[in-house]
Amino acid sequence: MLLHKYKTLIFDLGGVIINLHEKATVEAFRKLSSLSDAEFYALYQPISYSFAILEHFETGKISIPAFRDMMRETLKIKASDAQIDHAWNQILGDIPQVRIDLLKKLAGTHQLILLSNTNEIHRDAFEQIFSAQSGMKNFAALFHHVYYSFEMNDRKPNLSIYRKLVDNHKLNPAETLFIDDNMKNAIASKKVGIHTIHLVPPMTIEELFG
Repeated sequence: MLLHKYKTLIFDLGGVIINLHEKATVEAFRKLSSLSDAEFYALYQPISYSFAILEHFETGKISIPAFRDMMRETLKIKASDAQIDHAWNQILGDIPQVRIDLLKKLAGTHQLILLSNTNEIHRDAFEQIFSAQSGMKNFAALFHHVYYSFEMNDRKPNLSIYRKLVDNHKLNPAETLFIDDNMKNAIASKKVGIHTIHLVPPMTIEELFG
C-alpha cells in the first residue's frame, strides 16, 4: 500500500474497524417475534441496505422510541426497550486491539476521518465496547473527524455525503483514500473522484496496511 500518495484516509466503521455479526441480530429478533420463521425472514432479510426503518433511523428521521415501536409493529414483537436494544446490538462484535493500534499509528501521518452509516443505539453500544476492550474512553479520539449518518441526516451511498466531506475539509479527492466493505458505498465514492478500496473479507485493514 503506497500510503504516501494520500493525505487523508476515510474509514467505514462496521466490517472495517468493528467486526459485525449480522446473523446474530436477525436471530435475536426472530426469537422475540411472534411471526412464523417464513414470515419473519421475508420481512427482515432486506435490512442490510434497503429496510426502510433502518434507513430512516440511520438518517435521524425517526427517534429511538419511534424506531423501537416500528420494530415491534413490523416484526410483531412484544418486548421491552432493553430487549429491543439488546437484540439490535447483537450485530456488534469486537474491535481488535491491532486495529486500534493501527489507527493510532496512521493518525500520526495522515488525516483520519470516520464515515459510518449508524444510529444512536449502535453508537452508544460500540463506544462501550471500545472502552471495555481498550481502556480508553473516547472512541472518536482515534480520528481527526467523525461523521455518523444519523447526525448528518444523510447516508452512504448517497453522493451528497461524500461531497460534504470533500467540501468540509477541502479534500483533494486524488489524495484521499476511502475504505469500505460495501460495494455500493465504494462505487459511490469513486464517482466523487475519491480513491477507494472495497474491503472484501477475509481481508482486514491490518493486513491491508501491514
